[in-house]
Amino acid sequence: MASFVLRQSAPLMAFAKLALAEMDAVMVVEVVTGGKVPADAEPRSDASEVVAWTGGMLVELLCFVVAFAFIKCFASKRGRRVGKNPAKQSFLAVDGPPASKRMDVPPRQFCDPRRLLKELREADVVTPETVSRAVEACIGAKSLVAKVELATQAERILADRGLMPPQGACEKLLMLLAMAENGTGVEMVRRMAHVGYELSESCCRHIMYRCAESHNWLLAETLASELKATSALSLPTYKMMMKVYACVGRYDKACDLYSDMASAGLEPDAVTYGSLMKFAIRAGRSSMAEELLNKSEGTGCIK
Repeated sequence: MASFVLRQSAPLMAFAKLALAEMDAVMVVEVVTGGKVPADAEPRSDASEVVAWTGGMLVELLCFVVAFAFIKCFASKRGRRVGKNPAKQSFLAVDGPPASKRMDVPPRQFCDPRRLLKELREADVVTPETVSRAVEACIGAKSLVAKVELATQAERILADRGLMPPQGACEKLLMLLAMAENGTGVEMVRRMAHVGYELSESCCRHIMYRCAESHNWLLAETLASELKATSALSLPTYKMMMKVYACVGRYDKACDLYSDMASAGLEPDAVTYGSLMKFAIRAGRSSMAEELLNKSEGTGCIK
């Protein structure tokens, strides 16, 4: 057996020398990749065999790591090139005659909301799934201002083309349109009622909460009227409507809800009585505030 020449790396040479020193094996370790054993080589010890085997394993492991890193780097660069190449993410696919265009939406991570809306406006054939994907792209915008702007554009395009998204997409759009004071949300609620969509009371309360934040009382009123047409309103919905009117300073309208609750057979709780008395005082209805106080004490809500 012979000594080997290590030309792979300096750390491997250092490791070999250290291993030999600890085993008290006096020899020079040199590893030559693909080298031949000299004829006059001295027999090596068991320690040199261990070092040679360890060195080979380290070289194979190093080659594997380098190959894996190269493949991963190449795949990631190729993925970025595909994502940036407009030709490989076409939003339109020809279906049937050349004059007919069918809108085909790519995965959400490659969706540009403005481009999707443009294609939605120009495409000849649009499926409900395509409309839902376009709505999802608008909702996925980065800022709230952009979301509201894109939702408004999407609703106007859908209304112009006579398209109605699925009910789940409509509810998501209404959540954003509640933040816009341009009447687009009111138009969408009416279109939903025309096609037979019925919003749940819980969903309406969530939208009304957004309306209170953006002072969009007209949309909240429209939702309340649509709910009354299908079913009676509950006390939490009346309380949410009071909050909407209070946020815009319409205390008279908030006080008028008390008679609506009485007509529906609902008894206000202590919080509602307190809010109604405050609204009555701010609206200049001192007699109503006194009446509410007496009634709340009689029912035991306020002691």
